[in-house]
Formats: sequence, structure tokens, C-alpha cells
Amino acid sequence: MLIACGRLGTVARENRSGQWTETGTVEALTTENLKTRLRQTIGAGYSGLTSGLTVANGKLYLSSRNNKPQQTETIHCYDAKSGTPVRDVKYPAIYTVGYTAGPRISITVDDNRAIALGAMGVMNCFKSVDGAIIWKKNLNAAYRISASKRTPICGIACSPIVYGDLVVIVIVIVIVVGVGGEQGTQSLPSTKRPETKCGAPLTI
Repeated sequence: MLIACGRLGTVARENRSGQWTETGTVEALTTENLKTRLRQTIGAGYSGLTSGLTVANGKLYLSSRNNKPQQTETIHCYDAKSGTPVRDVKYPAIYTVGYTAGPRISITVDDNRAIALGAMGVMNCFKSVDGAIIWKKNLNAAYRISASKRTPICGIACSPIVYGDLVVIVIVIVIVVGVGGEQGTQSLPSTKRPETKCGAPLTI
């Protein structure tokens, strides 16, 4: 998949409240305001398309999937201005979902932490400065999502939200995890295939 990033202005979603606070947005696309800023070829995925790229602290984040020589998901980090690769974080991810084109979720950045959640429930929290892993969780294994046939057909598709010292994740259940990696509360699991969609939680 070829990701092309143009300069159209930014969208501010302050505190993930669902409120539009941006000014100076582009009213129409022209050859003058639609200019390529960077290009990178990566694996398959929806992270930079349906969910949107994440730009924070001068870096651009998205994730993708490759199935050869083995099935893996990769978290990509680039310099937001030049497009120069900064680092990749790669890990195994065996897909058992109906749509196998790759991860769906935007990377969540909070201060010096970046949190990525893959389509099969692999979650990594790493330092945005150097890419060092702070903690990781395999939610699919922990909650037997695939084993109990509760995986959404499109895979896990809701971006995490950081609320104070907590990370809230919607998969087939709602999980609250401390930013330090300690697991907190959860809602009751569904016993049927859930109707979980792609919308991330909002603060209200």
C-alpha cells in the first residue's frame, strides 16, 4: 500500500471530546494546497485511511500488515516533515478475521507514550522518543476472543483512549488499563459475536 500525505490543514480533536475546534481549514482541494509532503510504501492496512494518520511531537504514526514470509503487524514511525523513517516496531499477528487487509486503528499518543492496538488484539505501549516497549498485552489470548468465536468480523477496530492515568479499550468488552500496564476493571464479556464497530470512545 502506498501512503501519500498531503498538506490540507490539521484536525484538532482536543481531549477526544468529539468537538471540532480547528480553524483555517481548507474549503476546496486545488493543485496549490494539495501538495505531497512525504511518500512511503508499507504493508496493507486501514490505519492511515479509515482511522487516519497520527501526527504528534513531530512524528507520524501508522500501522500495517504483511503476510509473507510470516504474518506480522508493524507500527511505523516517520519524521512528519521529511518522511524519513524513524523506526518500525514489528510483531507476529496471526489473522483469523474475515477482513485480513490489516490493522484498522490509529496510534494513540499521550505525552511520551504511543499506544497501538492491532486487529487481533495485540497492544503495545512504547516510548515515542526511542521506541522502547513500556508494556505489551495480547488481549486476544487473555480473553479468549478468537477461541470463543467472539472476534468481530473486521477485527479489533476501536482506537484506545487515554483518560487520566487510564487507557480505555473497546474490543468485545470494555477494558481499562493503567498507563503503566497494570490491568484494571472490565465489563462483562459478551457470549455472542459482538456488534462492535470502529468508533473510538469519547469523553463526555
